[in-house]
Amino acid sequence: MATARQDAALKSACCTTWTNPVARLLLGERLHPGGERTTALTVDSLGLERGARVLDLGCGYGSTLGMLAGQGYTAIGLDLAYGAASAASTFGGVVVADAERPPVRAGSLDGIVMECVLSLLPDKEGATSRAHRALKRGGRIAISDVTIEEPLPLPLEEAAAWSTCVAGALSTAGYLSLLQESGFGEAQSICLDDALVALIDQIRRRLALIEVALTARGVELAPLGVDRDRLEGLRGLAVAALDVVRNGGAGYRLFHATKQ
Repeated sequence: MATARQDAALKSACCTTWTNPVARLLLGERLHPGGERTTALTVDSLGLERGARVLDLGCGYGSTLGMLAGQGYTAIGLDLAYGAASAASTFGGVVVADAERPPVRAGSLDGIVMECVLSLLPDKEGATSRAHRALKRGGRIAISDVTIEEPLPLPLEEAAAWSTCVAGALSTAGYLSLLQESGFGEAQSICLDDALVALIDQIRRRLALIEVALTARGVELAPLGVDRDRLEGLRGLAVAALDVVRNGGAGYRLFHATKQ
């Protein structure tokens, strides 16, 4: 069983990975599959009235907060990375805190959004239980995340051990069970595998462009820890990941449920 110190180190490492300029270069500003389209689906799945208090757990740089505010919600953000939280504060109130232990009162929220966050958390049961506690009766939760339906090929499994949300992703059934066991009513899921395929393909193409730029010495990538060998390895992982998703071994889904 992981210790509290190990869990803290893991979450700190995840923050470092996702706020690295290379991650933003490869993934885009929203840092998750589907970008604005899947964020819109996630926000729409809440189905709440204007003025509802909605917490974005793991708000990153605030793009979803901006969408929530634009739809008339009272948007609140939480992120463990100070730099990201500071940037997100232009869209609404933001607190620097652990998504597993959000500092919110019981029954004080109408909705909670989590995009590619739950898979990063060591204590998923605790996080969803505390989210349930923070919601009012009838409150809604919307979670979009990577799913792993079959064991990954060894190269991908090794890469996932230190990077991306794949490392802690559950199966579709696993997320649904987690929500049910945390006290939510029957959860619904929407398949967004196409968004994951598009993101992986985008990463593959951007890696190729970076390699061209590196070869031409048009950019200086050494400070970011990128070289030709690493680029080649990442491109190979992207191709392998595409095969896994297209064959049904992994995917991306939106889960939403109501507190009864």
